[in-house]
Formats: sequence, structure tokens, C-alpha cells
Amino acid sequence: MATLPAIFRPSVWVDTFKDYFGQIPAIIDFLDRYDQFATQQGRGYTIQIPNLTVSAPGAVTPGSMIASLGSVTDAGNTLTIDKFRGLSLVVDPTHERFNHPDWRNALMRDAARVIKNDTNDIVLALAETEGTESVVTQKVNAAGGALTDADILEAAQKLDDAEFPEEDRYLALPPVAVNDLAGITEYISKDFGDGQSQHRVAMVRGFQVIKVPASYFNVDTGVYSGLAFHKSAIAVAVSTPHMKLSPDAGEYRDILEVGAIWGQKICKATGLVRVNR
Repeated sequence: MATLPAIFRPSVWVDTFKDYFGQIPAIIDFLDRYDQFATQQGRGYTIQIPNLTVSAPGAVTPGSMIASLGSVTDAGNTLTIDKFRGLSLVVDPTHERFNHPDWRNALMRDAARVIKNDTNDIVLALAETEGTESVVTQKVNAAGGALTDADILEAAQKLDDAEFPEEDRYLALPPVAVNDLAGITEYISKDFGDGQSQHRVAMVRGFQVIKVPASYFNVDTGVYSGLAFHKSAIAVAVSTPHMKLSPDAGEYRDILEVGAIWGQKICKATGLVRVNR
């Protein structure tokens, strides 16, 4: 099989990478996405997040003409595309498998998994440990220790008081905290959701549980900083993936650079609650 031009591979592989990047679960998949406003530009540019703002309501006298109509403006938050997660893969273009769809898919799938998992620590960094500057000012289980049903109810109450909908609430927790929840008898009942059992705790008190490896969490004197949040509290936009093939690995070998360019914006800090464990 003839070796195809180097420029051909990135143009074909980029769609494969985008497909797998969109399928592999990560915390950014549970946030409000504004990818439609992201362009093919690189890092450092900004996008506008629409935020329909209407005037405050006023008293109206029945039967009278309304003196003036409140103006409606379309303002929003600014989200900066300034984060990059990527890696380099050394490939051998002399092998037929380099252009084989199965080989391409396997390589891109693994690259997407590594990069997407690595984005988790950026989102979880929002729940900074005590003593550091953070946008997350609400917390439950301040002293750490095993999570209880009362802790989850308190987190839900904080979101209730902040007027967040009961839908689209999430708990991003390390495995040790998820194990705490699995030890609460009520939580392993199928009444909490489809697939709920002793082997899987997927939903508790209106929160969908996201289990993330402990290495992605901030730890302060042995206490993990988990995160309870509503989807609309954080905005995310992912730009066109970076992909470049460079003949820098020596004779007959190339380096494939692949990565994701994205940004995040805290839109509603009251929708974030630190869950200590």
C-alpha cells in the first residue's frame, strides 16, 4: 500500500478524534456547553454567552395604558478559550496499519480518553481546599469524614435556596465518597433511579453521581474537595481540536500532536457546593 501524504492523515483523523472526544464521559459533559459559539481559532480568543435580560416587573393599573415598555437587552458573560490539554504520539508511517481505520480509531480513542480525563482536574479545581481563594464559598461536611445522608440533603438545600432546578444536579466525588453513599441503605434502592443497586449508586437525593479517580481532586490534610453543582453554574466551550503531524521523530517516524482547546466560565457561583470528604 502506498504511503499517503502526511497532510492527509490529520484531516482524516481529526473527525475520529472529535467523535471519540464527544463520547467519552467527563465532567465537562455535564456542564452547559456553548460549542456552537466556538470557532476554529486557537487559544486566547473569547466568545459571548447569550444571557437574555428583561426589565424588572412593575405595577399596572387595570384598564390603563402602559406608559412605557421595558427594553429587552441580550447581554452575556465572556468565556475565554485559554485551556489546552494534549499529548504527542510517535507513529510509523511506513506501516499499512497507520492508515487503517481500525488502527486510526484505536489510536484516537485512547488519545481522547487521556485528554478528556485530564480535563477533570481543571473543573474540580473550582472546589479549592480551605485557605485558598475560590469561587466556591458553600460547603458541607466541613470537617471531612464519611459522607452521610444529612450532608447530601444539606447540599441539595443550598441549591434549593439558590433557586436552582432539581433537574441537572450532579455530585463529582472520589471513589471513597461514593463508597460512603453505597453504604447508606436507602441509596442502594432502585427507587432512586434506573440501575440503582448494591453495585452502582447512580442517583441520590436528586443528584446524579459522577465517580472520578481520587488523583483528580484537591486534597488538604487528607480531605478531598468534591463538588456538588448544577449544570448551569459552569459554562464550557470546546474549540476545533488541535492536530499536527511533524516529521521530528527520526527516519521513517512522525510525531502526531493531538489536543483539545477549551475554556470554562463560572456563571452562577451559588450553584457550586464543596463536598468535603
